[in-house]
Amino acid sequence: MTDVDEQALEWCRAFNKEHSLSWVEPPDDKQRASLERFCELVEELQDYAIFKNLLHRSQIEWNVRTENKEVVAAAIRGLDEEHLRSFLLTLRMLYHGRERCSVREIAKIFEERVGVRNPLWWNGFNAYRLGLNSFFDQTSLPNSGETNREIFETFLWGKYAHRDNPEAVARYKDWEGNRTKFVEFKGTFLLITATFFSHLQSLLPFVNELLAVKEPRP
Repeated sequence: MTDVDEQALEWCRAFNKEHSLSWVEPPDDKQRASLERFCELVEELQDYAIFKNLLHRSQIEWNVRTENKEVVAAAIRGLDEEHLRSFLLTLRMLYHGRERCSVREIAKIFEERVGVRNPLWWNGFNAYRLGLNSFFDQTSLPNSGETNREIFETFLWGKYAHRDNPEAVARYKDWEGNRTKFVEFKGTFLLITATFFSHLQSLLPFVNELLAVKEPRP
């Protein structure tokens, strides 16, 4: 191919990139590694026992014993705490914004490589991302002011995936001290976890599709 041909091809690419409504830039090596890690973790979590045995059902069943209308003992049917901890230690990498494979970082890659140049693809991905953020900002317990995000992070950082977050630890211990209240929070936390992972599964096909782009797609 001559220099003139190369220049013409480059001009065509630049024109298509500027005017096409379906243009997609292939991810660079660093971005590709983040996308691949996202896919690996979501696919791995689908095989975890806690997901297969409990979280995929999106419902929680309790065995509760009360005395004088107060909860004195409670256990979630089918819950293995060690399996849950293992699941959450992996899931946190997809949640924590500082992780390169987190939803936040994956969204940045999509915005840069797909973005408004390909509105159908971008809007499809972004709908799930925005829906997830909206869900985390909602409240699920009618008599509580805590958002789903606050409940999720309190259990995640205060109990299962410790990090330097004394506020979450203190809040978790406070909730744990009230058995009746704690039953509500624990069940809600598991439902929030299941919903979060469901959104990750919905994002997975979009991420795989972007990984398949090797050359600029006009």
